[in-house]
Amino acid sequence: MIAAFFLVLGVLLMFVQWRAVPSFFRRKPEVAPAGFLEGEAALEPVPIARDPGGS
Repeated sequence: MIAAFFLVLGVLLMFVQWRAVPSFFRRKPEVAPAGFLEGEAALEPVPIARDPGGS
């Protein structure tokens, strides 16, 4: 019973977050460049895109 309550609560909170910051849910998965863990790849910073509809 408790697990079902928290499952429903989690879904509701995700819906609220989706309405507040929709750009988060449109992002593509981010992965480390090949060779990064071995120290062979250079890390290039990627600018964070702002949500045009958000505040």
